[in-house]
Amino acid sequence: MSWVEPQEVLVAKALWSVERANTYFLLQRRKGHADRGIGSILVNTLDTVLDSSAKVAPYRLLHQTPSSDICYIIASGSSKSEIHKSWTWLEQNVMETLPTFENDDDVTEFVLGKIRSLAATSENTKTLSQNSKKFQEATMKFRRIFGMPEEEKLVNYYSCSYWKGRIPRQGWMYLSINHLSFYSFILGIQTKLVIRWVDITELKKTHTMLVPESICVYVREQVYNFSVFTNVNETHKLMVQLANISVRQIIDKESFEEDLALANKPRSSQKSSKKKRKSSTLKRDLDARERSEKYRLLFRLPKTEKLDGHIQCTVWAPYEKNYIWGKLYLSRNFICFAGIPEDVVKIVIPMRNIAIVEKANSSAALPNPISITIRTKSTLLLGHLQDREYLVELISDFLSKTSHVRYGKQNSESGSEEPGSPPATFEPALRTIFCRRGSDDVDPKELMKENLWSMHFEEYGKGVSMYRTPKLQELVMKGIPDSSRGEIWMLFSGAVNELGCHPGYYQSLVEQSLGKCTIATDEIERDLHRSLPEHPAFQSSRGIDALRRVLTAYAFRNPSIGYCQAMNIVTSVLLLYSTEEQAFWLLVSLCERLLPDYYNTKVVGALVDQGVFEDLMKGYLPKLHDHLQNLGVVATVSLSWFLTLFLCAMPFNAAVKVIDCFFYNGARVIFQLALTVFRINMEKLISCKDDGEAMTVLSMYLGSIRNRDYKDVSPPTSLQVRMNPDPSFPPCDIGDLIERACERFTEISETTIEKMRFAQRLKVVKKIEDSIAKSAIRSAQPESKFDKDVLGDLFSLFKEELRAKTYWGGDEEEGAGAGVLLNSSDDQFVADKELFIYLFSNLSPWRFGDVSKQVVQRFFLLLEENHTVSFRELAVTLGIMCKGDVQQKLSLIYRLHLPPCCSMDSPEAEFGVEAMQFFTAADGDVNEVFQEKVARLSNGTVDTGVELPDPDPLPKVDVENEPITKDMVDDHYAMDDASNVEESGAIDEKSPVTEAEKLSAPAKKKPTGYRHMLASKYPAKPLPVMNQLQFIQLCKTVYNMFRDHEKESELYQAISVVATLLLKMGEAGAQSQVSQKRDEVDGFVFVDSAGSDTKSDEMKECDAPSETASMENKQQGQDANTETTPVPAKKVPCGGDANEWTITFEQFVASVLTEQALTEFFGAEHKIDSEIGVLRSNHAVERVHLTPSTP
Repeated sequence: MSWVEPQEVLVAKALWSVERANTYFLLQRRKGHADRGIGSILVNTLDTVLDSSAKVAPYRLLHQTPSSDICYIIASGSSKSEIHKSWTWLEQNVMETLPTFENDDDVTEFVLGKIRSLAATSENTKTLSQNSKKFQEATMKFRRIFGMPEEEKLVNYYSCSYWKGRIPRQGWMYLSINHLSFYSFILGIQTKLVIRWVDITELKKTHTMLVPESICVYVREQVYNFSVFTNVNETHKLMVQLANISVRQIIDKESFEEDLALANKPRSSQKSSKKKRKSSTLKRDLDARERSEKYRLLFRLPKTEKLDGHIQCTVWAPYEKNYIWGKLYLSRNFICFAGIPEDVVKIVIPMRNIAIVEKANSSAALPNPISITIRTKSTLLLGHLQDREYLVELISDFLSKTSHVRYGKQNSESGSEEPGSPPATFEPALRTIFCRRGSDDVDPKELMKENLWSMHFEEYGKGVSMYRTPKLQELVMKGIPDSSRGEIWMLFSGAVNELGCHPGYYQSLVEQSLGKCTIATDEIERDLHRSLPEHPAFQSSRGIDALRRVLTAYAFRNPSIGYCQAMNIVTSVLLLYSTEEQAFWLLVSLCERLLPDYYNTKVVGALVDQGVFEDLMKGYLPKLHDHLQNLGVVATVSLSWFLTLFLCAMPFNAAVKVIDCFFYNGARVIFQLALTVFRINMEKLISCKDDGEAMTVLSMYLGSIRNRDYKDVSPPTSLQVRMNPDPSFPPCDIGDLIERACERFTEISETTIEKMRFAQRLKVVKKIEDSIAKSAIRSAQPESKFDKDVLGDLFSLFKEELRAKTYWGGDEEEGAGAGVLLNSSDDQFVADKELFIYLFSNLSPWRFGDVSKQVVQRFFLLLEENHTVSFRELAVTLGIMCKGDVQQKLSLIYRLHLPPCCSMDSPEAEFGVEAMQFFTAADGDVNEVFQEKVARLSNGTVDTGVELPDPDPLPKVDVENEPITKDMVDDHYAMDDASNVEESGAIDEKSPVTEAEKLSAPAKKKPTGYRHMLASKYPAKPLPVMNQLQFIQLCKTVYNMFRDHEKESELYQAISVVATLLLKMGEAGAQSQVSQKRDEVDGFVFVDSAGSDTKSDEMKECDAPSETASMENKQQGQDANTETTPVPAKKVPCGGDANEWTITFEQFVASVLTEQALTEFFGAEHKIDSEIGVLRSNHAVERVHLTPSTP
């Protein structure tokens, strides 16, 4: 409920019914809310279609005076209780004052003034966002209709129709961060739809005669059609953004965080906007993200750079002596300019390089100019600026917050703008050390290229702030001199900006990683000598050490990627032409910006681009694509080409030319070149009968490519093609091939590739998720006792709940969250305690009544490892409870009441005395049955109709050496079965371990996991004995399991008999132990001179796991000559000496099996299909804070 700014209402009772009224106020309820009838249905339909605020606030308060027909709405509420509070407040604080006024006008003026003050000070109006009132109402409606929590942020909503079959349902589409939702209410028919973005495999705009301008949403096998949009392009664009964000969350293992600074951004910085912004702050945030992404892509800027704004202006081009129109882009660390069109000229000026920004004198030719002086003494002149004052002020503000880098000694010839020389321990470009040519052997072509580039730098500038024009593209195609290649790569890739913003960062990473050993470093060591092994640089320790440092530093910088094969090949080439520090930043640019997600665990980026390339093949070379698709060639060759940038496919010098063009033009050159290779060899490939023949054709053609800029052809390395020249493949120059590729496929741009990548990213992530899900299900199936379908549904529920916790501020520990679904390890599907309690409480076939909370927590303690429970553990445990045999189920219950699941210091121990009274005060009938059971057990015969187990009924299982089935998923989604034997450290029982060694040794992990479950099902050794307090707690648990059962009384009678029988057995055993006491005098136990007690090995074995060992059970036949020392006996934390009363697991099982009712209860099988279905239908968004249902 909220007080609102008073507004006039001319017709007070139209579509509203009066519930309460007095002289000055009316309390009304919207017709159609909480009532039925045709009129109510029509009103509800009208409110839905027109997006009326009455759907959010169906109750309202009006102020009206007797002498006026005009009413004023003063308050609204979503429930009857809320509006009644306001009514009560008016009666208590306002009504008594109103009769004192002389006329009704004064009454109205007083009431309206009072309500305005309440509305102004109301907490509900204090919103941090700038969202409009209409959008806030839509947000409330969205949360109420779909049960969404406050953490689920609504981005925007649109009016549209959802086609259910052939009938359109007019309603509203709500787009939030994690869901696409739709709601419609037409003539009493309600339609509600909720789709997770992560479940969508494709978003497509379609246009047909029947349904024009519609959007099709593909969710695996289902298709949802939406049409009749006011702005279909805006809606589709936002849907693509949100779907892409969700996929990025899975890949990057990061949750979405709103940019709160945007909501508080001053309007002065948004002067270029002519229209009043009516969208939500979150929608503006997404739009700003998209603009920043395009900005970074256009100028090759760091990923953290955010665009502040842009404005049209002109720039003075000294090389043309003319002004060029374009756009000036401004961000925190850079000023950039792009001409119209963009390829006319590009300029990038880092804030750290700016010396002075000032206003210049205006003229008729150049009005409102500003002058930017760079530290290299060059000047950039901008004109035709509409708001020069504000721009200069904003740039000056950014400059004041910029920390300038202290440069070292500049190279007068190169004019380099990079920081000073790296430490002496870092290597220069390796080609300067390991050059194949002699010192007197100078290549004239190299000299010519150096002269051309030197002339270009003189005319267009040098360094990061140079004028980048089409002339630069021509120069790149003519060739980059080896001496300048590293520096030019840094400029084109944008790595020079990363290096300039992070001086000393690489050195700190090298120092941090020095001497560290990880999985990534092991993989790096394995591949070091496979990187261009025939090049002299990598036959030396200097080259190998530099490669090791760069790869290891990046693995420490980005642990989510670490190291991936093919990184060593690319990095080795970077080290040949650039310094060690430059090579590191080039690798950063390659992995994180130019080829995103290429080198992560699943090479997702390479697989995405593989799909993009297949789509391009289908569009440009459809006939060849269809033929090669059957052979499976396209996917095989394209993956290796993209990962290594053709370094493993063609001669070295030719591949280096490809890398030159790649750093300048981006990834599009790789697609253009690959398409050209297939197009040139189309006839030969179509005639191929199998994949081997097609691969040979491609390999021979690529092997014939040369680089005419080099007078000698470098010998092929082990990574390159080795073959004799074939007359059918004459030598081809790589420069001519790239030019032909760019001319033939010029329409393939970076923007086109990014759009195609989005569509493929959805498909690739779904395929990887499906592969990993199948692997997890198959690995759990042998132990879980569930069939494949039930396990699949259980896994889907587990995954959905895991994602739901990630959406709304769940734990972000490693292995938790959405991103875990791309991890190849099955053990990474884990639930924390909160999620486990929720799932287990709702899926368990057993109900535990009053002790439900305690028992579920014991299950968690039994299964947890590192405070989490894996999917396999959950599936195995539920499988035992649903389909296990009687002994397995009883073993599970028995283990729940032993340490560490059952703590003796917990409040549950207080229930022991109360529960004991139930069994000791059994009625006469029970005692008679008990006496009969005792007699029959003492005679060794039990006539129950159930065969008792043998003393050693269970097979001996070598748990430590049990083979584990692990499904390996390769990069092409193949599901090959493989078995891996996990190695476990063997314990040398013969070697003695001193007490000091025990204390200094690291704590061992508690044995958990499915191996632990196997050990509990087929124990190699007897389970520990149970003391009396633990037994009473067990009885209380079993007692509560029978509540509301159809045979409740019979089961209570049976458990009473069993419990009484076991109590007597324990007492008999205690009396036997008392008779065997010896070597204990007045509470002291004798130990030998070595400090070890004289307990038997058998007693130690039982005492250690149960932690209830008695100091009374001593080894008989102790050597009389052994020197002994009395020490105080340990106090048992159970209240009394628990070891005087104990029972064994075998006794517990044998006693339960004597009762037919208990045997049938624990032998019954259960199904959890319906429970899983109910939880999945109850959408996870309704449970922000997971709480277990009461069993």
